[in-house]
Amino acid sequence: DSSHLKTDPPVFACLDIQAAMALATASDMSAQLRSALDAHGSGRVSRRLFEEALLVALPSLSKKELDVAMAGYGAKVPQAELSSEYEVDYEQFLTWLYDEPMLSVPSPQRSVFAVLPGLGDDAWPGFPADVCPEHLPDLSANPSAAAQVLRKALEDSPSFYSELRGLRTEFGAPFSRCVKPGMDAPRGRGLGAVACDASSYEVFRAFFDPLLKLCHQKLAKETPSSASSHPHSLDAFAVRENTLERATTVRIAVSRNLKGFPFPPACSREQRTEVERRLSVAMQRLAGNELSGRYRTFAGTDPGDPQCFSSFGLSKAEAHELAQMAFLFDVPQSTEELAAGLGQHWPDGRGLFVSDSRRLAAWVNHSEHLQLVSLELSGDIRGAFCRLSEALCAIEQGLDTGDLPFAHSERLGFLTANPAEVGTGGLRVVVTLRLPLLSARPGFRETCRGLGLSVRPARGSQNEQLAEVANSLVFGVSESELVEQVLTGCEILQNMEAELEARR
Repeated sequence: DSSHLKTDPPVFACLDIQAAMALATASDMSAQLRSALDAHGSGRVSRRLFEEALLVALPSLSKKELDVAMAGYGAKVPQAELSSEYEVDYEQFLTWLYDEPMLSVPSPQRSVFAVLPGLGDDAWPGFPADVCPEHLPDLSANPSAAAQVLRKALEDSPSFYSELRGLRTEFGAPFSRCVKPGMDAPRGRGLGAVACDASSYEVFRAFFDPLLKLCHQKLAKETPSSASSHPHSLDAFAVRENTLERATTVRIAVSRNLKGFPFPPACSREQRTEVERRLSVAMQRLAGNELSGRYRTFAGTDPGDPQCFSSFGLSKAEAHELAQMAFLFDVPQSTEELAAGLGQHWPDGRGLFVSDSRRLAAWVNHSEHLQLVSLELSGDIRGAFCRLSEALCAIEQGLDTGDLPFAHSERLGFLTANPAEVGTGGLRVVVTLRLPLLSARPGFRETCRGLGLSVRPARGSQNEQLAEVANSLVFGVSESELVEQVLTGCEILQNMEAELEARR
């Protein structure tokens, strides 16, 4: 019965109701979207996500027809009741559409994200995630690193895939879940493969070892006789105290996963929330002027307006401030991320810690269990590393497991879902330097590469004067050695810039 559906122009002036409701009646549509209410009952999400949910709930509704409906909604509902042009209160939308009150029913399983592919309970559609198919798809035109490894392995041993197909990791993940990103998003930015838990690197070692050698130089050169345990040191005093005068910011990030849990690509809803619980409790150990702060779950309400949904419960001013500092994360959107399982059960188990000083942030259950960031608004690399080390040690003590609480291997160091970050846990030291003369010269990138650094224009920079330099390696050296190498490289770049200035 679609008698309650508003048809006043201009809302559905070009909407063929019979065609639109061919696969879902008005009451079906209402019921499906009722079940898509936000987990906290706030009912307010971005317009993009709302429209995606609406199109999923009503497959026969065209994008053009939806645009007409949204325009009508905006014209009929007083602007004072809209949070912004980018957000929609879908309870309010359905109340307007059907002239009937909508009831919020808070429940983790009844989220708007639950009807979107890759964000609910089910894996991203495409290559199977839970059971290995009998045969791999054609890999001849697949450019991912994972496909490259598979092609080579199958050339050497045609039974390679069949041997891995029947294996499962400690937490029951099959090989298909590890390589699903490369099958569904072959042109993604990553390697096309993820580790589902710590045991993935051993159970599927025949696949992961060649993949690791593609992205870690030391492993590529390693022989059985030269293999050794991966070094580890968070000793900030092993880094020289020298503030880089041409640096505007230093940002150091590192990832860790808890031992005894699957990694984010393969976590159940319950495992994600337990990881979040443990880490949020551990973060209570962060104390002092620079470390103490507040932990927020991803789904929250604006503290200044309890009816307004916002990620992490931030006010607009806070959200803008933290976005400028790159401290926020959002819903996974790329096919590669969704195929990797990083969006499943969204937003359950996801959270953000930000220190009151705005010098430390932690992401929980984004792409790894824990991603920690230390920010310094100067060239003090040692100061940024000291803060990161202190925070990691405090969290480790707060986890109170009696031994190292993070997934770790003697051979590979700290283990991550992303194979490119094993070793130091993807320790990344990013220094923003003002190098107007040097960065304009031919061969600047090669100069940086020779110092073990990668370089790119600074984020948000309107010119080429600011350059972000970072370590190229994350494997084969300890954390403190890596930080010292970046400091040395930046000092050399500073001296080269000074020499060019002296010649002018």
